Amino acid sequence: MKIKRPNINQQSTKNHKENNRQLAHVMSSRDRTKDNGDFVDSWTKDVTTLQQLGEKRQHWIKGYDNIL
Repeated sequence: MKIKRPNINQQSTKNHKENNRQLAHVMSSRDRTKDNGDFVDSWTKDVTTLQQLGEKRQHWIKGYDNIL
């Protein structure tokens, strides 16, 4: 008797579709919440370059570590 293996590619495609669907749901619900948008805007308002964003992120991580 031959054991039938699942088609890995078929399974991964299914997982990708499911993940994308969930991600789309998260993104759309995130767009609906105004507060979160305000937070992101305030966080990136004075950022013009990727380097500034990295510095701001490091600053935020340090602040988060201090809280913990």
